[in-house]
Amino acid sequence: MRFKKTNTTQEPDFRTKEGFERIYNLYAEDLLIVALNQLNNPDEAENLIHDVFSSIWERRDKLQIEGEIENYLFRSVKLAVIKNIRNKSARKKLDTIILRDIPLAENTVEDYVAFNDLSEKISDLVNRLPERTQEIYRLSREEYFTNKEIATRLIISEKTVESHLTKSLKFLRTNLLLILFIILLPAIFFITHINS
Repeated sequence: MRFKKTNTTQEPDFRTKEGFERIYNLYAEDLLIVALNQLNNPDEAENLIHDVFSSIWERRDKLQIEGEIENYLFRSVKLAVIKNIRNKSARKKLDTIILRDIPLAENTVEDYVAFNDLSEKISDLVNRLPERTQEIYRLSREEYFTNKEIATRLIISEKTVESHLTKSLKFLRTNLLLILFIILLPAIFFITHINS
């Protein structure tokens, strides 16, 4: 495939609105073809390209691109495609595990409701984290970014990423233990009452 190249010696500046729009018009179509070839889903491919360009525009003041913008764009799309496929694979595995482990008993519905309730509580706890810590946690645990990928995306060091994740996990662990104790307290009381 022949990719478009600018005819000028200097590439458009992605930090300006005019330059960014020019870059989009130059490369978006070819990037979409690359994503579509891998994902075989037009909607997913379009969303992926949109996300790549949106990320560049949102980080334009801090983003440092070494080499040609074209290479950076195609590398970003390839990484985004890999992440998309990996996320779908992880979700599929999770669905399989959940279906496999759901007990065929009378209390299946109750267990499912309890699981959803616990999931909501976890989500509420994540929302209580500081904004930056919350962002890093979600990238790591919900979008399956590696620490290196998070550091690159947010333009911070890997040690900073690790520090935020450690704090978030410690916060969640502490509060989840309390929540689980509250949830299990009636059962503990019931068992103690029966055995007494």
